[in-house]
Amino acid sequence: MKRVAATVAIGSLAALAPAAQAADPPKDMVRGLGLVGSTSLNHFAFAAHSGPLGEDAHGNVHVFDNTTADGNARRRFQGEVTCLRVSGNLATFVVDFRKLVNRPSFDGALFVVEDNGNPPSAESLDRIGIRDFVGDPPPCPDPLTVRPPQGFLIRGDIEVRDATA
Repeated sequence: MKRVAATVAIGSLAALAPAAQAADPPKDMVRGLGLVGSTSLNHFAFAAHSGPLGEDAHGNVHVFDNTTADGNARRRFQGEVTCLRVSGNLATFVVDFRKLVNRPSFDGALFVVEDNGNPPSAESLDRIGIRDFVGDPPPCPDPLTVRPPQGFLIRGDIEVRDATA
């Protein structure tokens, strides 16, 4: 009887092995929430995911662009992520804006972000760069070749996770 129980137990473990191997593979991820700017504060929120090689990129981005210091809303953008590339603590992703308030003269933007950890102070060391585009979304550039502008710090947090790191 003990031999039958041991055989059943081993068979049960073998049946579980394929399920463990079929678990979701690691994914690249970038998310952020905060404010960027000096004289005006521009709010942003984004979350994007893809496979480790950038496949099946998806996510959403929201930007409230207050281009003046008077506090009045100027433009709002909401869009879908069309591509994502991650390398270490750097990421690039392209957003095709679908919902616009006070339509700007562009159709989307390339985001370049850098995650520099969480400092103990209120000021973040993370950086963000946003470049508008007109027409079809461009392909994602390698984040190692496109860096955020120096000194374009944020208040908030950006998290980048590289599935291959």
